Amino acid sequence: MGARLEYIRYDYTNNMISGRSRPDGTSCGFGGCRYSRPESRNDDFTAFSPKVGLLYKYHGNHDIYLNFGQGFRAPQTSELYRLQRAQTVAGLGKVSLRNIELGFRGREDILSYNLSLYAMKKDNYIFRDAGFFNVDNGKSRHFGADMMVKIALGAHFTIRGNMSIARHSYDFDYISRGVNLRDRDIDTAPRHFGSMQIAWRPTDRINAELEWVHMGSYYLDPENLHKYGGHDYLNLRAEFQMTEDYGIFLRLMNITNRKYAERADYTTFTDERYFPGKPRSLYAGINISF
Repeated sequence: MGARLEYIRYDYTNNMISGRSRPDGTSCGFGGCRYSRPESRNDDFTAFSPKVGLLYKYHGNHDIYLNFGQGFRAPQTSELYRLQRAQTVAGLGKVSLRNIELGFRGREDILSYNLSLYAMKKDNYIFRDAGFFNVDNGKSRHFGADMMVKIALGAHFTIRGNMSIARHSYDFDYISRGVNLRDRDIDTAPRHFGSMQIAWRPTDRINAELEWVHMGSYYLDPENLHKYGGHDYLNLRAEFQMTEDYGIFLRLMNITNRKYAERADYTTFTDERYFPGKPRSLYAGINISF
């Protein structure tokens, strides 16, 4: 059981001309400049965040845990003061969230695991509306499971896997481009992603690992009209400890040279945007201990 009391204060001073003008005060035309500089101001936020946790050891090295918590996030300075278009003041409040988590974890001989089930609700969610104003009346809900399993296969092989399966969705009525956001997936939030590693350690001086990385599909916009299909790729790593003082390492990343997006999103100005991940890449190096 625990609690935290937090106080945050921002002291914003605008040393330039306030409003949507150029730095010299002249107009940008066509309704004003893109960014709006607000007047100097102070903002402060106070929140109390309690947390309660229960732990039960039901057998040997196996536990069940249950956590209840409430937290908050103060608006970022960019959300409060980096305004666009006609917005002159962003009177934002703090984002609050409530969550419950039920988990199982343990280890036994060749097996170790951790399974966590959670549900969370977020209130006063800060987002940018269709008029490019920063507003704070959004709500979202989150349900999911995080899993980790590690299995030793004999003396030299180990398999480890991580997977997250979740649904992150908007939980309020808001019409954006003719679409109500309620029950729509939150943009750029995949429903599943994870990885798996197969490690080989034939001797104390040699390590090798083959890794599979998986990213599920996700929507690029809040309206869920544009989607990225996700990706999978493989990595290979190896280390050779030549002596106690130095060793060499090799890394072959994206073995199959898969084309994928490290990040993707959508804006009305640029349409779909994809930030490409690295192509097949080979790295080699030396580790030296002094």
